[in-house]
Amino acid sequence: MRIIVTEKISENGIEYLKKHADADVKTNISRDELLEIIKDYDAIIVRSATKVDRELIEKGERLKVIGRAGNGVDNIDVSSATEKGILVVNTPAGNTVAAAELTIGLMLAIARNIPQAYHAGLNGDFRRDKFKGVELNGKTVGVIGLGRIGSLVASRLAAFNMRVIAYDPYMPDERFEKYGVEKVTLDELLQQSDFITIHLPKTEETKKMLSEKEFKKMKKGVRIVNAARGGIIDEKALYNAIKEGIVAAAGLDVLEVEPKYNVERQDFNNPLLELPNVVFTPHLGASTYEAQENIGISIAQEVISALNGNLYGNIVNLPGVKSDEFSQLKPYMKLAEAMGAFYYQINDTPVRLVEVIYRGEISKTNTDIVTLYALKGFLKPVLEEDVSVVNARLRAKEMGIEVVEGKIEEINHYSSL
Repeated sequence: MRIIVTEKISENGIEYLKKHADADVKTNISRDELLEIIKDYDAIIVRSATKVDRELIEKGERLKVIGRAGNGVDNIDVSSATEKGILVVNTPAGNTVAAAELTIGLMLAIARNIPQAYHAGLNGDFRRDKFKGVELNGKTVGVIGLGRIGSLVASRLAAFNMRVIAYDPYMPDERFEKYGVEKVTLDELLQQSDFITIHLPKTEETKKMLSEKEFKKMKKGVRIVNAARGGIIDEKALYNAIKEGIVAAAGLDVLEVEPKYNVERQDFNNPLLELPNVVFTPHLGASTYEAQENIGISIAQEVISALNGNLYGNIVNLPGVKSDEFSQLKPYMKLAEAMGAFYYQINDTPVRLVEVIYRGEISKTNTDIVTLYALKGFLKPVLEEDVSVVNARLRAKEMGIEVVEGKIEEINHYSSL
């Protein structure tokens, strides 16, 4: 097995790869060179800079696995990989603590004006009255999204003696109780919060979730942190809310359109970054030694496991399984995913039980993968983490959802239902 690594991962991750395969580390490789040699590799490991697009995938005649050292797969053409039967794996849990701690760091920074005071001091201005801030103690913080990172942030902020409220219509009451968080509606959160922190995936549902209408409902002087995904906040609306004094400060680790992170200097214009009460960090959510160590080892293990034919772990896309049964079940997979996704379009109440019933000829087959597609469609719109057919059962379990399959051979009028 030959693996190429095009971006820096931890030394322990590299050692693991070299122990189990023939691994080449080429962090300075050009696009043209990569296109030329990718045909000789069974797997490629990237972070966020390398674009694994259709062209590269088509050139990868031997490619079986694409590994993303990190969570987001925006730089990977997952559809093209799926078409070619290539597994795409990632490491969504590797940076959970790092992202949570950065969120709290940004919250403290905008509460106490730390960056502004630092820069003033560098210029010889030590007038501390200019930088009088507020305490977290006794304040209300609203957490939007109570997934892995959101729940960790909530538990950490409770230690600051904050009142923690949260909005997540897709999580069961038990999860709120587990973390000592008060469950509220989005409107209640906006109206009551002194601080708001976002922990959601970017989907059609969450795109520009906080816009002009939502800012008008917020308390005057609210402070906002977004270290999740750019585009969840309407940046123009945020800019106006800051100028109008509704939002006192914002801490952002992400933007809707982000600068390049591998060049020393560049021209990058965003009106928000011109405001003195906006603190921006260049997408540092996973940038700790510990997170990079976890991610490096995890992606190495995921890629080797996938190359060995193990279809479990953090597989983002359709497993590249070739069999007569797979072909037979493929139409049902697509239907099941669509039916699962349809639920939250008509209902927003938490679910405790998902029951999938098969009748007729299909009941005689191994329908596990069809059930997983139903779960994937059901969970994807509501979870911060990526959901795949492989981790769908685990994600459902984390949400307190029981999954049951039923099979009935008898059927009238149809061959399968």
